Amino acid sequence: MVVGDGPGGQGVRHAHRVRCQQRAHRHPDAERAVVTSYFPVALNIEGRRCLVVGGGAVAARKVDALLSAGALVAVVAPEIVPAIAERAPFHTIELHRRGFEPGDLADVFLVVAATNDSDVNAGVAAQARSRRVLVNAADDPANCDFILPAVVRRGEVQIAITTGARSPALARHLRERLEDRVPRAYGLLVEVLARVRDELRREGVRADPASWQEAIDDEVLDQVGRGDLEGAIVLLRTRLDRSADVPEEEDRTDSGAGDDPEPAPDAVHPEAPLSVSDMGRVILAGAGPGDPGLITVAGQRAIAEADVVVYDRLVSASLLNAARGDARLIFAGKARGRSALSQTEINELLCVEALAGQVVVRLKGGDPFVFGRGGEEALAVARAGIPFTVIPGVTAAVAAPAFAGIPVTHRGLASAFTVITGHEDPSKPGGSIDWEALARLGGTLVLLMGVETLSRITKELIAHGLDPETPAAVVQAGSTQDQRIVTGVLADIAERARAEQIRAPATTVVGQVAALADQLAWRRLDRLNAAVRAGAE
Repeated sequence: MVVGDGPGGQGVRHAHRVRCQQRAHRHPDAERAVVTSYFPVALNIEGRRCLVVGGGAVAARKVDALLSAGALVAVVAPEIVPAIAERAPFHTIELHRRGFEPGDLADVFLVVAATNDSDVNAGVAAQARSRRVLVNAADDPANCDFILPAVVRRGEVQIAITTGARSPALARHLRERLEDRVPRAYGLLVEVLARVRDELRREGVRADPASWQEAIDDEVLDQVGRGDLEGAIVLLRTRLDRSADVPEEEDRTDSGAGDDPEPAPDAVHPEAPLSVSDMGRVILAGAGPGDPGLITVAGQRAIAEADVVVYDRLVSASLLNAARGDARLIFAGKARGRSALSQTEINELLCVEALAGQVVVRLKGGDPFVFGRGGEEALAVARAGIPFTVIPGVTAAVAAPAFAGIPVTHRGLASAFTVITGHEDPSKPGGSIDWEALARLGGTLVLLMGVETLSRITKELIAHGLDPETPAAVVQAGSTQDQRIVTGVLADIAERARAEQIRAPATTVVGQVAALADQLAWRRLDRLNAAVRAGAE
């Protein structure tokens, strides 16, 4: 029986639950006897209002998933973690810092109950069901109308894995195994196949289902993986030409609205390259160190032009406000130890969107080619044959010290500066940084992203001969309103930063130039002068 939204639907569902409960009482192994059979379906929630009740880490993951599908998200919780709050200015996210109220379900398509209180989750589920709103309660199958599967993503290709809520651990296990076995090239292959299919339709050519299956083989997949999209299209067209006069309909197993059978055959043009004019392009743009005024003019123009903006955690909200109203904003969420998208998923996303004809701006904090993995993203789009541009940005390696009154070079103090990543732990074997050479090098040493490893790095430098009394400074959130500066010497700078609760993003400067911070604290003086002027007015 299929129960819709009409009268009686809720009663049928209730009766089904009662029957399940009765059967459970009769069976000695109740939990194994009552197993829900789920109907696998992919929902289109683009532009639909979805509610998340809860503001913690689990809720943040649900919000990410809903946003990636284009939903309009509302979050209700007394406390909301920064991972959700920081995204609100960039997306259609409503934040309500309070407890759940039944009125929150008005005009909601589906709701996710993701609090750490099972009673609250059950109450949300009961209210949702009374209003015929689909509900998912985290880790509570009895209060779920639907469950969220583990998903392997390759662009627009999604492989959903579910165990009927019986074993999330097994679903994750299968997902991780498939992650290793399903080639990344499938994300691009689906775009190539869609283009070939559209071309055949326009030309009045129909290929039978068996020919499609024969055409999609490892050779085509390898060509796509190498970025030879034109070669893959020529090979597909040549193979499909063999069955152009077969009048069978295409297999519609994976068809939905709009997936019509192929038109009648007419003519085949196997030499059908993927035209660059059909593609979009990718722009790798640096957003600067944090102050929105430090983005380049070219970077601003790119944002205004973009169909899609893929941005990181450190990008200023005011920069995203410059995007067109119809532009899609996709949060990549790169941060140490966690991210909304993996680097491989970001690479795929850029390629898939550009192959669909979109102008894609990859907006990264600082400069995309300075510890921003911009080179990896450029290689990914280049190998896919996608045109791309790089717009450099102002790197925090120079800007954060400058905003703290520290020149990275200064006559008589430093004639060179070295920039290294602070993510590399010197205590771990096999590292790529020669700490002994750094200790001997002289000049200024700038560490990016090294808050957690700062103590180990300073000890390593001292152990290799760098003077413990060398001036040092740590600049948190350089160039922003949240900027903070801690000064000291190499021997105590890590402890001073810890005592001041310095958090990422932070830039550390080691060298004689760090001693100039107090004398050249222009921003502190600028704020003081502004306060004096405001008082005089």
